[in-house]
Amino acid sequence: MGIENILTRYFKNVFGLIVINFAIKPIWVFVLDAQFQNIYGHEVYGNYFSVLSQIYIYSVILDLGIHNYITKYMSKQKLNLRRDFADLNSIKWSLAFIYFLIVLISISFQVQNESLRWVFFLVAFNQFLFSYFQFLRTFVQGLQLFSIDKWLSSLDRILLVVFGFSILILNQITGQKNFFLFLGIHFLSYLSCIFITIFLINKQEVVSFFGKLKHKKIYFILKSALPYTLIALLMMIYNRLDSVMLKYLLNDGNYHASIYAYSYRIVDSGYNGLYLFSVFLFPLISNYISENKIKWMHKVLGFSFIFSITAAVFAMLIGYLFSDIIFLKIYKTTDNYAISTFQSILPALIGSSLMYIFGTYLLAKGKYKDILIIVSIASILSVGLNFILIPKLGAVGAALVCSFTQIFVGVLKMIRSLILIKDERKDTNYN
Repeated sequence: MGIENILTRYFKNVFGLIVINFAIKPIWVFVLDAQFQNIYGHEVYGNYFSVLSQIYIYSVILDLGIHNYITKYMSKQKLNLRRDFADLNSIKWSLAFIYFLIVLISISFQVQNESLRWVFFLVAFNQFLFSYFQFLRTFVQGLQLFSIDKWLSSLDRILLVVFGFSILILNQITGQKNFFLFLGIHFLSYLSCIFITIFLINKQEVVSFFGKLKHKKIYFILKSALPYTLIALLMMIYNRLDSVMLKYLLNDGNYHASIYAYSYRIVDSGYNGLYLFSVFLFPLISNYISENKIKWMHKVLGFSFIFSITAAVFAMLIGYLFSDIIFLKIYKTTDNYAISTFQSILPALIGSSLMYIFGTYLLAKGKYKDILIIVSIASILSVGLNFILIPKLGAVGAALVCSFTQIFVGVLKMIRSLILIKDERKDTNYN
């Protein structure tokens, strides 16, 4: 297959993924989730958002880099679905046991109210279901079944939209505002996604779901995945700790966390759009590196960068120019504090676009040390700056730190990648 056909196939899948996601996910973020935030109010939703951010950090344990490990080694044909699935699945469930143990310890020491304890646990359980769904998707991605995966990427949101509208209708009829119904639709969505993905995997190859825990194999996999784990943990710290710090550093912390959630939810949908470029990019680059197709890899990277940075700049400008209208339409408010927070976090999209493209390249190249240095510095800066700015500026301070950190990480990853690309061009015949 020629390079033109390869590029056509790649971008056809990417744009198909973008179309599917942007046809569904904005409905959840801008219509349903925004309504739920307005219905439950700052105190309830702010607490939920802080808990969710804390659970995201814990959820690194559920992965420990196994997801990227599977995608990378299946694309290189070093993993076999029938042979390795049961072993990897057993490791996944073992990690889940450790994860839930940490969650229960946190609940015991951190949460006093019985109702809030259930919220904390259900958020954690839903995150486990989502992580297991992503675990199953890595096998689909590793098999490079991109046409299937682009539908799976939005399946959870499709189901959330269907269930979400049902809850809103029920709310209008009964007048009840039960937050556990909101958590329940996430549970049903993720569980349904798991069963559907298992069905699709079994269509490719009938697999056994549990194997014996082989200590040597566990050690080898976890050792191989350790760099991914450290990177994921540090990224979670500078991406998610801010809303937790808002809750605990400020009086009426749930209110400030809720204000931050207004903006973060919108920008996070932008993150997800930019992330779509990396979904296919990682297995594709890993495959090109294994086959020494350096020229093809550079072309894919170049086109991905152009589309990604263009989309990020366009989204940032639209968000900044029409922030008042956006907040009025979505959240029915023109509160200056909320809008200032939103405008302050928008530049993070630029950093995110650079990070997803060049970070994916560095991961596929195995440059873990370089990435670890960058994200370690970013985590220290993020925590330190949040301690300084949150008490002074509240959610606006957290948003400014988020933008600074994302741009810092994105630019450094881009610089390191360009140095490596320059060296590859010297060592590769481009004729």
